[in-house]
Order: sequence, then C-alpha cells, then structure tokens
Amino acid sequence: MAIEKTLFPPIPGTKMEKSFYKKLKTHRNRIPKEVIESGSEAFYSFLGDDESIGNLSTSAILKRTLRILTSMSLPAAGMPVESKKDLAKSMSHSGTDRFLYINGNLIDLENSPLFVASQAPIASGISDFLATLYKYKIQLVIMLTKTVEDEIEKADQYWVSENNAALFDDNHVDNTEGLNSTCSSLFFRDMKVSLNPEEPYYADKRLDLIYRPLLIQPQSGGAVMPLLHIQYTGWPDLGVPSSAVALCELFKIVDAYQDTAPVLVHCSAGVGRTGTFIGTYAILQAIRNGRFENETLYQTVMSMRCARYYMVQRIEQYLFMYQIILTKLNLDMSEFAANLQESVFEYQQEVTRTLLLKKLRNLVAKEESSNRTCLDTNSKRERNK
Repeated sequence: MAIEKTLFPPIPGTKMEKSFYKKLKTHRNRIPKEVIESGSEAFYSFLGDDESIGNLSTSAILKRTLRILTSMSLPAAGMPVESKKDLAKSMSHSGTDRFLYINGNLIDLENSPLFVASQAPIASGISDFLATLYKYKIQLVIMLTKTVEDEIEKADQYWVSENNAALFDDNHVDNTEGLNSTCSSLFFRDMKVSLNPEEPYYADKRLDLIYRPLLIQPQSGGAVMPLLHIQYTGWPDLGVPSSAVALCELFKIVDAYQDTAPVLVHCSAGVGRTGTFIGTYAILQAIRNGRFENETLYQTVMSMRCARYYMVQRIEQYLFMYQIILTKLNLDMSEFAANLQESVFEYQQEVTRTLLLKKLRNLVAKEESSNRTCLDTNSKRERNK
C-alpha cells in the first residue's frame, strides 16, 4: 500500500473497505428505489450527539479516530490530474464577443445530471459569472457558504436583497457595502440581476435555507432568464452539513432541474463543500438506480478530481459520504467504526515508515556527497576538511 496512491483514509484495499464492500454485496438487492423524501429518513449526525449514532462506544471511536486523522495533517488531494473540462476554456467566442471566465469546471458523472463546480465569484468577476449562467441557461445555483464566516469574507454578494430575506450570516443581515436592500435590480458591468416579482424570497430558518427567485439578462437587451438561487448557511467551511433534512431538500430541488441545463454549485473555494454535495448526490443516484458498485464512492471522488482539483477537501467530508451510504442502506455503523480505526492505525504506520525511508534517503545522499569530498583530487586540495 503506497502512500502516494491513496486518496486519504479510508484507504482502498484496507480491512475497513473490504468489510464495507462485502457487506454492501449482501444488501445490494434490497436497495430502496424510492426518491429521498425530506424528513422521511434522518442521516446520522456526523459529529453530533453520541445518541444520534445509537452506540456510545461507536461514537467515541469515530470521534477519537477523527481527532487522529485531523492531527496528521492529511493531504487533501490524492491524485489530481489536469482538469479536462474547464468551463471557461470550453466557451467558444466569435466576432467581438468578450471572453468570459469563471473559476468553474463541468462535472459529468455517470447516472447524475451535469454540474458546474465553481468558486464563489469575486467582485470583479460577478459580471462574467452571471453572463456564464445566462449563456449556458443555468437556472439553478446552490450556494453552500455564508458571505462571512468567523469574520472572514467567503463570498461577494451577486444577488438582489430583500427586507424579508435576511441572511443567516454572522451579522444576520445581507451585508453588501453600499447596497440598498430595497432596490429591485443590480447592475454588474453588462449584466442585470433583478427580483422576480412573481415569486417572493423565502427564508427557512429551521433548515438554514434561503430561496431567491431572480431574473437575469444582459443590459444590452435580450430575453429575461429566471434563476433560482438557493443558499444553505448550515454547512461550515471544512466541515459537514448540520442538517440531513436540508441536504435532502436540496437534492429534491436538483432532481427537479436535472433534465434541463447544468446545476451550478459553489461554496467559497468551490471544492470541499461543493465536491461533497455533488459527490453525495451522485452516489445516492447510483444507489437509487441499483448501480452502486464496490468502488463507486472512491471512483466518484477521483472522477470529480479529474475535472477539478481538491474536490472533497477534508477527511471528515469523505467519511460523511460513507456514512450517508451506511445510513441509506440501513447498515451497522459499529463495524465500520472499528474497521476505520484499524485502517487509521495502518495508515499511521505507513506514514511513519515512509517518513523514515525519506530520512534514510536523505542520509544516504549526504553520505555520498561527503564521500565525493574525500576523492584523491579533492583530498589534495583539502576539500575534505
């Protein structure tokens, strides 16, 4: 098991994954095919109360293991390769069309709708961001970050505010400097974004979801395109979702849009939370279609990373995806936790062995360098002193 070939724990090929896939094989014929209903089934709280997992020792093992993993400063990207489908590069322009650029990539996964994984647009890039949505008829945007988290700005506001739709940010208000929250339209260079007068904003404080029906169009004229902007504020940076029900609600909305244009998903950097969201949706789709195989989760993450670096950024997010599968298939969590712990110990041993080998190579290199100074020609010139 070579460290450079691993994604990050759980490690493909370890006892934990072998046991996991063996158990899946016996349950595959009993996979439920019904669409996930909001609130009909609760995922275990990944880092929540001990009782939510149903077994105190299991919860303790999971939390202790996660502390070990996070203390190891594990690499986020296992085997990134050059992006194949950079959305910006894929755009063709003719005549005097201005070149558009967003930090986003097309994610094309089997049995899943097309997604665009994107960074939250910076202020100078909002016009291109909106123009890209308009050009490719992307009518659903899911935002998985607050504009401000822990007093750090995570995203610039590119939507119109409304008095009745306060954000659940640190200050609990829409916080675009100099913006009148009652205005009905905003202009970003050659793009216009407006409130949809036919559909009001809606804020679900219980689920930390904000629904913003918008209209976008070029200032130069053209058809008005409706855009549904949904912001989920219950997912902390580098963490996992706080609500399974909110996640299910978002998945249901994606279901409704999957036959149209791609769905754009972004957090702050557009890799951790965004990758976890897209990957989880794709895996649940595979389960519902009866196409979940032994390496589906691992291959899903690696496929996303072939399109965009660092997708599913943290070990907690990767394990969260495992936990969703276990919960969806009503599998026992205790064996998973025990095998996970053993896999972590294996990984620690491999990391230690790799570091020792690296130090040994450095010592050998230094010794060879020292021996060269002792050659006769160098010795005569006192270069060995």
